[in-house]
Amino acid sequence: MAGRREERLTDRKYVVFDVLDHIASLEMRARDLVEGTMAGLQRSPYLGASSEFAQHRAYVAGDDTRHIDWKVYGRTERYYVRQFQEETNFVVTFILDCSESMRYGSGKTSKLDHACLMTASLSYLALRQADAVSVALFDENLIGFLPPRTSLGSLGLVASSLETIKPERGTKLETVVPVLVEMIGRRGIVVVISDLLDVGSPDGEDDTAGILRAIQLLRHQRHEVVVMHVLDPQELSFDFGGRIRFEGMESLPAAVAEPNKIRADYVDIIQRFLAQTKMACAGTRSDYVLVNTAEPVDHLLVRYLTARGKIREGRR
Repeated sequence: MAGRREERLTDRKYVVFDVLDHIASLEMRARDLVEGTMAGLQRSPYLGASSEFAQHRAYVAGDDTRHIDWKVYGRTERYYVRQFQEETNFVVTFILDCSESMRYGSGKTSKLDHACLMTASLSYLALRQADAVSVALFDENLIGFLPPRTSLGSLGLVASSLETIKPERGTKLETVVPVLVEMIGRRGIVVVISDLLDVGSPDGEDDTAGILRAIQLLRHQRHEVVVMHVLDPQELSFDFGGRIRFEGMESLPAAVAEPNKIRADYVDIIQRFLAQTKMACAGTRSDYVLVNTAEPVDHLLVRYLTARGKIREGRR
């Protein structure tokens, strides 16, 4: 990404070129987010009739060199491949949690910052491979929707939409997904990025019941689903000391506690929550990724996408 594109994106908070350069080295497409079951999906309707030339895109390792446009190389000294309608890919929809609990961060960045950086980075990877990208922002309701776009220049729109987020309310994934499935339309890849701390669930109901119903609805619509469960390291370890006043979020009251006395119980509860969530995803054949915000985004994405690629190769 150079020249005018860089000039437009350098002031974007969630476009970090070091991260993009790292993940761009991956020799895989955005469909490697899932287990390789997308190969039979209907191709994108965005770019015209089948077998007709659609667009150029930057060459990446693994592309068929027969598709390199040498005339373009002669003019630019950069490798581009000619892409046709039949080679266009999928719509990748990011459903991003913008609730108040996402503001939390024990380090330099919040869960929301981490989630936004992941969204922008994965959007770049998808757009770079000519997949269409759509972004949905939600808390208790759907608060923003960016329709599918395929041009790499759309990354600026994605980044600017992420910068408008004001996390103030609760989380209700289950009420948002029915609205979204009507907007998303045809089958594609849906990436849910959230801490999944939905305090709007009915009393006495399993913590993951609403999450499971939301995922089931997406799967019923034949979308491939990836759940990226974003948590701060302190939310996982509860490694606080002394007597602390914990501020409530998403309508919960503040509470004073001595972490040393309740840490074991807390860790047991959070581990059960993680296990239940992972099991809910496995039960719907959805991908589950625990995102610890202590891990740099590019390291996480490279590790995850590489693992997905190996699984896919092993199933061929």
